[in-house]
Amino acid sequence: MQNLALISGGNLCLASAGLAAGTNAGTIQLGNNITYLIDGEFKAKSATNNIAPLIPSGASAFKTQAINSTALYSVYIDGAGAVYVKQGDSLLSADIASGSARSQFAAPERSMALLGFIKVVTNGSTTYIPGTTSLGAGGLTVTYLQYGMHPVTPL
Repeated sequence: MQNLALISGGNLCLASAGLAAGTNAGTIQLGNNITYLIDGEFKAKSATNNIAPLIPSGASAFKTQAINSTALYSVYIDGAGAVYVKQGDSLLSADIASGSARSQFAAPERSMALLGFIKVVTNGSTTYIPGTTSLGAGGLTVTYLQYGMHPVTPL
């Protein structure tokens, strides 16, 4: 995928959103005020806690992430300031560690700016359900990746 084609639509975040776990279970927060572009038009959103993520129209419903797996969750914002999360494929953590697999992000969303990714790694006894399980729950290793547009290659 070429990220140059995506920039022509003018959908990108111009500052780090400061993605983090929300105070309440199943929520996320934007730790920073952000300026972003949707179809080339400037938009702004203030730092916000306890955002219940929405699923983009046409995207699959959240699936339970299995034990011993790794998944990337893409976080987007639309022109109205609503925040969406799109689940990427869940892969065995052992396959990623051995180099036989790489974390895949979900396909980009039109008319939404990417805020970043949330990488969730489950241990041998914990599953993760987006929008339900706390990102601070035991048994999860969570990394917040701040991006303004989709990278060209998998992470």
